[in-house]
Amino acid sequence: MLLACSSLARQYWSIENGLHYRLDVSAAEDRCRVRHPVAATVLGILRRALQGEYRDWARRQRRARESTCPAFKEKMSRRLDLVIRFVTGEITRL
Repeated sequence: MLLACSSLARQYWSIENGLHYRLDVSAAEDRCRVRHPVAATVLGILRRALQGEYRDWARRQRRARESTCPAFKEKMSRRLDLVIRFVTGEITRL
């Protein structure tokens, strides 16, 4: 019984330390005050999609210092036309 409980605890914290931590830190998900259920769902989907795109983008970077989340945000903020084309489906990679 104790072994099963400790396994469940490890599984929970591996999820919390993975995606949820990244969402809390980079997307400020815990500070979001949106309370409308549909709006909260849409924002959650967008945050998770952004995390996936960031991970894909980071793998393609040559230098480690260029593959950080702040670097991704900074580069994408300078290329809003590219981001909009990606969101609308005109292109498939950022």
